[in-house]
Amino acid sequence: MTHLLGERVRALRQSRGLRVADVAAAAGITASQLSRIERGLITADDALIRRLAASLDPSCEDELLLLAGRLPPDLQTILQTHPAESALLLREHFGTATTAATPAAGVPVVPAQLVTAITQWAIRTADDVVLDPSCGDGAFVAAAAARLIELGRTPPAALNQIHGYDADTEACARATRRLREVTGSAARQIQRLAFLRVESPARLPFHRSGPPAVTVVLGAIEHTEPARRRHATAATARAHARRVAAEAGIALPDTAPPWAALVIHAASFVRPGGRLALIVPAAMVHAHYAADVRSYVAQLFPALTVATFTRPLPGFGEVAALLGDAAGDAGVRTRRVNDAAELTAALATTDSDARVAEPTSLRWSGASLPTPGRALLRELQRDGVLRRLGDLVHIDSGIVSGANHFFQLTAARAAGIDPTFLRPLLPTANANPGLIVHAADWEAWRNAGKPSFLLTIPPAAKLNRATRAYLDDGERQGLPARATCRRRPVWYVLPRTPAPAALLTYLCGRLPRMLLNDASVTHVNALHSVRPRAGVNTAAVAASFLNTAALLGCELLGRHMGNGVLKLEPAEVENLLVAYPPHLDDGERTALLDEADALWRTGRADDAIALGDRTVLQGALGVEASVLDKLRRCYESERDRRCAPARVRTAALNEVEI
Repeated sequence: MTHLLGERVRALRQSRGLRVADVAAAAGITASQLSRIERGLITADDALIRRLAASLDPSCEDELLLLAGRLPPDLQTILQTHPAESALLLREHFGTATTAATPAAGVPVVPAQLVTAITQWAIRTADDVVLDPSCGDGAFVAAAAARLIELGRTPPAALNQIHGYDADTEACARATRRLREVTGSAARQIQRLAFLRVESPARLPFHRSGPPAVTVVLGAIEHTEPARRRHATAATARAHARRVAAEAGIALPDTAPPWAALVIHAASFVRPGGRLALIVPAAMVHAHYAADVRSYVAQLFPALTVATFTRPLPGFGEVAALLGDAAGDAGVRTRRVNDAAELTAALATTDSDARVAEPTSLRWSGASLPTPGRALLRELQRDGVLRRLGDLVHIDSGIVSGANHFFQLTAARAAGIDPTFLRPLLPTANANPGLIVHAADWEAWRNAGKPSFLLTIPPAAKLNRATRAYLDDGERQGLPARATCRRRPVWYVLPRTPAPAALLTYLCGRLPRMLLNDASVTHVNALHSVRPRAGVNTAAVAASFLNTAALLGCELLGRHMGNGVLKLEPAEVENLLVAYPPHLDDGERTALLDEADALWRTGRADDAIALGDRTVLQGALGVEASVLDKLRRCYESERDRRCAPARVRTAALNEVEI
């Protein structure tokens, strides 16, 4: 179970773009300890797992405990109270576990139904020649052989049409064994070699006049621990991956992981008229570093289907099925499916459920898709109801300290440090219960013993004894050597930016929030700063964010990070369309925000949004009730699409309790 916990922790951390050091600091452990947990070398106790979940995604706490082999107390109570119903529900929902599902420790397994669905779509004639660039457990090469035989090929002939690569000896052995089980013959086409090391044109064992060379590229590209062992993510491996991508004319950024180059390299081997069918990390759909990968794939395969899943794939994390066809109507069709059965049905139809975008480097999700919600927002913008948020405010990321556990201080730890070096801090949006950050809110947070000060020492400041001793302790911890700290001229000198007028959530659960900063607190990169442009009223901007139109825009512009988490990047949020109400006077704005703040603090967030709809959209801007109803339906559809994975576990538990 240890390796499963480690792989999931690593997948969560990487999907959020967090460094080992930052997560370790937030969880109160060393980077070395977290690295060993992620590699499956040590386990974590319940308290540490809860701290890791809090720093990565609080909704994953139960999942991490279960992966560590522990049953959360509330689940244990449910199982003990309803043992028969619980067992029946689990078996009906997930099926019966078999030993075949885990052929080797630490080897991710693509569900058999999913392998079959993708293989049936990709391989259409007995003449298809198949390449798997990362054999893994051998499921795709075995399914490809079975499919070719089904289409009329003899087993030996089918075997000669399948070629696979993997840098791992055991993976090659598994793939060879599974091919032998299907064809009855020894497979010589599985080669122990990292696919990125296959030069272009590839040295495949059949004649070719030039690239591309195969009809179908089929397989699963991992980005969790087993993949890193085979494809390596050291600096040298990343540099090689960038060189491989450059050969195809793609300049990948330094932040791009090797799997991005692997997708490019694999796609370049497909003959004109061929198909690409890969399970890829979900970041392929939205990540900035994958923009040129998306553009390249779209050029080669005008007809694209991108299917994302409501649950993480065990061993792989958040993934998407990338299905490209060089023949067919151009466009990127996106679908959200629960399982292989839904994917099979989706691939068999071209109904209007598919959302089609232009095949560009834009994200294959959200605002890049011509959804009814986007069309409605654009119509309201043309009518003068909505304005671009970036025309009203500047939005910037918070301070990146590189060691939050050190620079964020409780009142007790701050004792003795020069008070001019300490600034009131709101570490996360969860530290404030409402929509306005009052001085009393910050004082309550401080009095509860929570991190409430940010250490911001000016460059040439004279240090008293307590401050010097605190910095000495940071040096003993090795903080000056951390990447973020060592890039600063003086490792402990953070930027001293003015307190923003408002704050915006970065990683959001169910609802994003804009917080009016009446307490003049500072913040780190868990929140964005909101600073009004000349002549813009901050309270009016906060009011403009408190309605369904703004929430719908966040769903379309934000990035769905899995487990129901919505990520809002500053550059993207500035393109958000908001209902700025210049006609509201100061008294009306104050009354609206005060009432909404009170509702939010008592757990009535939906009522606060409804209040904003009535006051701003309908009252101040004249939006008709029928249009508001359409906005709500579009927003709820997008929100439910994002939050479905996070609700799966809750829905199952509720069903047991009933």
